[in-house]
Amino acid sequence: MEIIEGQVVKGLGVGKKLGFPTINILYDGKLSGVFAGKVFIGEKPKIVTAFGREACHCGGGCLCGSEQNKKGFVAAVHIGKRPTINENEPILEAHIIDGFEKFVDKDLSGREIKVEVFEKIRDTKKFANLDELKKQIAEDVKNVGYFFKKNI
Repeated sequence: MEIIEGQVVKGLGVGKKLGFPTINILYDGKLSGVFAGKVFIGEKPKIVTAFGREACHCGGGCLCGSEQNKKGFVAAVHIGKRPTINENEPILEAHIIDGFEKFVDKDLSGREIKVEVFEKIRDTKKFANLDELKKQIAEDVKNVGYFFKKNI
């Protein structure tokens, strides 16, 4: 297992358009491919009230202190370049498979996250079009689910 940490950055929105929204962090390491992983989300920066007290502004649906976050969110994780959309800057993109939709605050921009990377599912590959990529991501999500059912 490898651990990769970083600050969430805004992506291009391709995953979201395909039905697989991702959390993105910049990555310049040696890993490349699609992996089974777990995502742990850091606290949202606190705001200071007029009375000088810090307050969480997660809107009552706090991710960082949730039981789910303590266990980690199961995710399909792509690391590396994105040849299908001609993006050559490496990035880590994590699509949380389940458990994330119940939280009120899903804007993770600027938060620190930790990603535990377990098993490689496949290599990065260039697809002829976005429909082919979408079909493959659906298969990747299934394979990540199988991995966690068997191993964790």
